[in-house]
Amino acid sequence: MPRTSATAGRGLKVAVAGIVVTLFVVPFFLHLSFGWYMVSVIVTVMISVLAIQLYIRARKFTAVSAEQVLAADPRPPVIYMRSFKDDPAAAMPVLSGPPGWALLFPKELVTEEEIVTNILNGFGPTVTIGRPGEGLRELGAARLYVSEHEWHERIGTLMQSSKLVVLRLGQTEGFWWELEQAIGKMRPEQLLVFVPLVRDKTVRETIRRRAEAVFPKPLPEFTRSDSRVAGVGTLRGILYFDPDWTSHYIDLTRRIWTLKTLPRYLGFGKPSAKLKYALQPVFVNHAVQWTPPPVRKFATTLVGIWCVAALSIVVILIIAALSN
Repeated sequence: MPRTSATAGRGLKVAVAGIVVTLFVVPFFLHLSFGWYMVSVIVTVMISVLAIQLYIRARKFTAVSAEQVLAADPRPPVIYMRSFKDDPAAAMPVLSGPPGWALLFPKELVTEEEIVTNILNGFGPTVTIGRPGEGLRELGAARLYVSEHEWHERIGTLMQSSKLVVLRLGQTEGFWWELEQAIGKMRPEQLLVFVPLVRDKTVRETIRRRAEAVFPKPLPEFTRSDSRVAGVGTLRGILYFDPDWTSHYIDLTRRIWTLKTLPRYLGFGKPSAKLKYALQPVFVNHAVQWTPPPVRKFATTLVGIWCVAALSIVVILIIAALSN
């Protein structure tokens, strides 16, 4: 079983706090030449990336188990399934700004799987099978650990009691078995499939053809699933289904925000807000209350100040030009 230790977690967080102070406070007391200043910027970025990984690791020491989550929440669970080989990608922090800025707002340091889980928790407590032998629980869906010979039986039991089954499209035989089980056991509207970034066209088409072969109806094209344009971490699209297995594809790379919703996307909130808006039809289909992402007040205030400052400078320059 993975270990937990609140003391170890606090110790790592204190170490990260020390790094942040060193990076952002000490340089103010140093008189650096331009050359050394540029070197310090590069070093700061490199150390910031390391500090972010340390902070993420610190939080893993206090990650709760699936048993604890299910005991605390009586709602039917959401079952999240994926290939274990995709865990490293889903465990990476999703940043909407420079790494250094992220360290100043630690609550915004969340992984791709955490973003997904935080929204899926609106349907029910999100749980998944943990990777055998991992030393610490990954952040995101609460981990449930079973032996290899119990795996198939436990998945079947979880599906029978679940509100939703959510799969991250993968390539392993274990994933394809899970997908076939979900199609056979769940109602179509209870199934969600996340489509990750796959740059290789041949691999992408192979995955899509195999997926289409197990679904009762044809699938839509995975539009822009090879795009380098940011989706939500490495996720590029979502498949959801009508009761007759008619499928719909949501492209996570397209611009969803409008001027009205822009304040909910600013700062580090963009990935979470994008996914929350994208999943709105799924909430409606399940008669689950959907609430918009929170307004990013601090970021909105900063943008407002910058806009006013920029407009003031333009007005001053125009007045100065007319005066001459």
